[in-house]
Amino acid sequence: CQLSNILKTSIQFVITHVQVAALKTSIIAWVRKYEEYYYQYKEERLSACPLTNILHMAYLEQLGVRYDLEAELWDPNKLSGKSEYTFEGYPQAYLRLPYKRDFIPDDNIRMQVASYFALLVGKTRKEILPLLPQMMPSYGKLRIKDGDSIRSASASGDGSTAERNMSFIRYEIQTRRRVSEPWVSQIFYGRLERILVCDLPASADRKLGSISNKRRLLVVITPCLNTAGKDAALEITTYRGMGSPVVTD
Repeated sequence: CQLSNILKTSIQFVITHVQVAALKTSIIAWVRKYEEYYYQYKEERLSACPLTNILHMAYLEQLGVRYDLEAELWDPNKLSGKSEYTFEGYPQAYLRLPYKRDFIPDDNIRMQVASYFALLVGKTRKEILPLLPQMMPSYGKLRIKDGDSIRSASASGDGSTAERNMSFIRYEIQTRRRVSEPWVSQIFYGRLERILVCDLPASADRKLGSISNKRRLLVVITPCLNTAGKDAALEITTYRGMGSPVVTD
């Protein structure tokens, strides 16, 4: 197919002067045939030529994949398609592939999940741990509504190819120094490891309280140390090393 050859040559990382000259000739020839067959040089037939828009979108998608430009080329007005998934209670989050339906968290992640839920319902981690499902489906990417696209560390490459690290995020957690003090929101930064879907069972003994029989979206984050609650949007913020993974939603 002439068009296929044109596209393949156009997105090569390296192209010679001879190929550029041949490409120019091929493009001109293909456009002339396209105009003759579809457009037929008649203005009223422009609406019958959706191929132009399709080719444009296909080209942008190829650029996004090859040069890691998905975030820059993403149309925020585009409706969520079958490659994005939303969940009740999380209207700002659009989860994206890769997806692992049968993902089984290791013991460390399960302990962190249990610790988080124990804090929510006022129970101990030991009480919550046996109530957690064995499998927690995992998503690799996340798009914030009207915001950024984030690629978790689990969906990133192995370092063999050059790519931007899009896994570092800003998040906020309610903290307090003493039980007698009120909860306050504090800014943290960290590396998003993966996104989990946790379907909690109905708890007959009420150990799970308000989260019984609920679906919760959880994120596993390795926090950056010593950021001192600073806001990087307002001042230079640095960190010294990475901490142990934590879980929140």
